[in-house]
Amino acid sequence: MSISVAQPRISTQVFAKINLCFNIEGRLHDGYHAIDSILINIPVYDEITLSPRNDKIINISYSDARIYEDDSAKRAALLLDKKFHLNGADISIKKNIPECSGLGGSSADAAGVIRCYSQMHNINISNTTLVEIGSDVPYMYRGGTCRIQGKGEFVEAVTIPSIYGVVVINDKIRISTKDAYALFDRYGGHHGDVDKFILDAKHPFNALEDVAKRLDPRIKMLSKLLCESGFEYVVMTGSGGGVVGYSFDHEVTSNAFLELLRRIDDTKKEVKVIRF
Repeated sequence: MSISVAQPRISTQVFAKINLCFNIEGRLHDGYHAIDSILINIPVYDEITLSPRNDKIINISYSDARIYEDDSAKRAALLLDKKFHLNGADISIKKNIPECSGLGGSSADAAGVIRCYSQMHNINISNTTLVEIGSDVPYMYRGGTCRIQGKGEFVEAVTIPSIYGVVVINDKIRISTKDAYALFDRYGGHHGDVDKFILDAKHPFNALEDVAKRLDPRIKMLSKLLCESGFEYVVMTGSGGGVVGYSFDHEVTSNAFLELLRRIDDTKKEVKVIRF
């Protein structure tokens, strides 16, 4: 028996994320990597709208008309249908989060679909279910400033010092998360102290950054660009290729931001900048 539809249509916004620090702490018994990371949202988001159907058909359309081979939003809808025996839906997604940038775009879409279903049918969805779709999905479903651990199912709100910064993205950089983890398993990567980062936010790090730079050296160029522009702290987000630059002082960040724009204009680098 299908759950009755409570609302004719529902929409939500899911904001992009950045990793300020990211540890990989070995493998779990099921083969997944154990992670430990601090994430925050930044002001760019995808918009998800769900309209219920009276059959079992699930239609998903994207504003950029893309067809995704491994569609996390579709997988989210199918998982909920299997678990809760829901009716079908027409789902439209307006894409604003850049792809393959380490900003959680596909996880945002999955989290948005689940949020819409949850609100529409008044159902509760556990992090254990959410993480089946992707390690970032439990966090993207919740948002805020959080520490995530395990496969991503342990999500805890934390408080860190206030920071101001930017994310720079080169649209031509396409880092496969699967490839990045495979290379990490072979070569390893940087390990940092998440507990210390929570206290002072002065030592960002990313275990996948070194291997991502092996996969695409342009990530190193983005890091150099941010450092030379005047940002005090620079780190890659996710598995790449977005790179974050930040400072604790708003004026320092503003000056670095203006210098960054000047350098981008002077060198004709093909990058996008998101300020937060």
